[in-house]
Amino acid sequence: MRVLKGIKSHTIFSVMIFLLSHCGNYDTVSGPTQTTDPFENYTAFDYSEKINTIYLAVDSSELQYLLDNPTEKGKEFERECKFLGVFKSDTVFLDCGLRIHGGVSRQYPKKSFRLYFRDNELISNNIFTLFPQNTTHANRFSKIILNATAIDFSYIRNFLSMYITNAVGAMVPRVDFVRLYINEKPYGLYQISEAIHDDMIEYIIHHDDIDLLKSETHNGDLKTENYYFIHPNSNVPDSLKKDSLVSPCKGFKLKDGDTVSVSRLVYWMESDSFSYNQLQNMTTDKTLFGFFAGCYYTGDTDVLSKNYYYLLDRRSNLFELIRWDADAALGRNWCGDIEKCNHFSYKEMIIKNGLFNKISHNSEWVGYFRERMSSAFGAGLNTQSLLQFINELEELLEDEVRLDLSVWGETLLDYFCNEKGWKHWDYSESDTLSVWKNDLQIIRDFISERQQTILSELL
Repeated sequence: MRVLKGIKSHTIFSVMIFLLSHCGNYDTVSGPTQTTDPFENYTAFDYSEKINTIYLAVDSSELQYLLDNPTEKGKEFERECKFLGVFKSDTVFLDCGLRIHGGVSRQYPKKSFRLYFRDNELISNNIFTLFPQNTTHANRFSKIILNATAIDFSYIRNFLSMYITNAVGAMVPRVDFVRLYINEKPYGLYQISEAIHDDMIEYIIHHDDIDLLKSETHNGDLKTENYYFIHPNSNVPDSLKKDSLVSPCKGFKLKDGDTVSVSRLVYWMESDSFSYNQLQNMTTDKTLFGFFAGCYYTGDTDVLSKNYYYLLDRRSNLFELIRWDADAALGRNWCGDIEKCNHFSYKEMIIKNGLFNKISHNSEWVGYFRERMSSAFGAGLNTQSLLQFINELEELLEDEVRLDLSVWGETLLDYFCNEKGWKHWDYSESDTLSVWKNDLQIIRDFISERQQTILSELL
């Protein structure tokens, strides 16, 4: 790995081409000093006040193969890539692997990508400031996501949702904005995010004795009907009982460890022995509040039943819920006419998840949630502070959005409105900058009204 100081942006790609043939052993630099308790001090947001730049160089035929086969997954569909990152005063050159990233978004014209860094030295040392946050694992990573945000015309909903969720105490992946170039071609504005996986978790809790599962479909809603159990009164066919407590449901994808703890949690919640007090021995009020409050405030039911991670620390026997892919939020919904779908109310949200639906009947939890939510409006969810933050993001991103629209605007407009026929989505008007500003105003309006709406519901 080589760190280059003081390189001007217009010379970056020339430097990169030079370095393509000079891939020997590289020096390392030290990063921030470790803290003694990184989990307690963990914060995901201290966003950069400038847009960093990532340059990727990959064989053109290999890149075209990936773009032509976006739904293919696995290491066999990874291609070698050269990474050049310009972060504040440092310019960093690395080898990496490149893959297409996403679920449904793999079909969108503007692709999201994953970058894999497998250099053990990179993983074990603080190398450079990929993210601006000064946390113990701030510069440690082995995989990052380049999120195209193609489906969100505001460009900020996922970023802002993660910011809000972290502000109310929940664990979230770190996110920032970057401009991306591939083979000298501008690819526009992207969100860079750390991937949630065992390496990331190990740097936070200091060990890798974990269960990590990703809820990828709405069957990951922690409801009993989506699970098979060994139980004396079970009606599950004998042919399926052997899989009980092994595969919790088709909604989860196992990332590390095993799936038994999720199945046991759901089975216990539906049993007569369930109690809120015992649940507090399995997780923390901070975890439950932070995750649900973040989803509730931003009006995101999508994350309550999928697009989240379940993490069990086997040594403490405490689990966390980690939000992921939070762009269907902040005034944007999946059903079109907002008058016909009340996704944002407390009652509509709790039924989306078996755990929160269960504890919503406990007066102690409800009282705790009301108190914490009211307090949050004077701190992390302060309306004026959030509105000011959106103004700062607008100023930061405007030039980048102009570039992105010049590259992708017409293509995405044609895809979403004409090919897919999604007239109620963000691209239903035009691809002009004014549409972006209108979408930001939708978010502002949502936040301006959200505190009063929530307080009225909770009372």
